[in-house]
Amino acid sequence: MSKELRWILRLVIYLPIAFVLYMSFNHYVAARWLQTMDVCLSTTTPALNQPEQTTAFIHCLQQKSNLLVLWRMKPERLYQAVKPHTPCYWLGKWQVKKNTQSFDIEFKADSTFHIDEQSYKNTLPQYPDSFDGVWSSPTSDTIFWFVEGMWWPIDQNRVEWLNQDQVVIHELNDAETRYQRQSMPLPNCPLPAS
Repeated sequence: MSKELRWILRLVIYLPIAFVLYMSFNHYVAARWLQTMDVCLSTTTPALNQPEQTTAFIHCLQQKSNLLVLWRMKPERLYQAVKPHTPCYWLGKWQVKKNTQSFDIEFKADSTFHIDEQSYKNTLPQYPDSFDGVWSSPTSDTIFWFVEGMWWPIDQNRVEWLNQDQVVIHELNDAETRYQRQSMPLPNCPLPAS
């Protein structure tokens, strides 16, 4: 049997086994994570306006999860809701465009955001669960969104700065949302790192 044929046979045998192992691992992690979430939510209710409760919830998740689950799910990212990073280059009003949708959003220095309800209602027949929430941008190429009652999956998105006034956010579902600054940038605010 030739060397090439042996490699092909190995791939035919080992790739399906690797796929099954990968899927089993993901299923195990997801099941354990859901169990841990249920246990922690039964003892502590996280709330955006109550950092102590949210911190207790995150501690519970970290204490009751094994190392594999912690490695895969990274619950420490939830700390972005408790101690958000609010760089000045985000602050102000922006117009958001996504497919046929268009609405206005304001990023505030206190780490909250507010979607202008009127601009949203004029565009879409279906409203979001919340027009308000918490945002955090720990690096110039990442932004987190938190709304009350929605703790998982974490809404962590990749950011692509076109210039200081135009941003593309690559969402979890692979959609691209474009942001155009509507208010003046803050004076003496450094530009986001490219």
